Amino acid sequence: MVVWVSSRRTGTAVTAVRDYEYELRRDGAVIATGRLQLDVSPTPGETLALGTQKVRVEDVLHLGTSRRLILDAD
Repeated sequence: MVVWVSSRRTGTAVTAVRDYEYELRRDGAVIATGRLQLDVSPTPGETLALGTQKVRVEDVLHLGTSRRLILDAD
């Protein structure tokens, strides 16, 4: 897997954008997978918006150069 890290200018600051794979789970079962880009590295316990749905970050797995988020949809 290739991880693309790019930079984006916001005013005078440059922010790094990291790609993440994700697994969206409900009651322990994977109900969706995908990819997303985030400016800030998430931590377990945080809430993210995935489309119109709020999800909780269960885990952030560091798999070599790639990152996978385990997300929980209540």
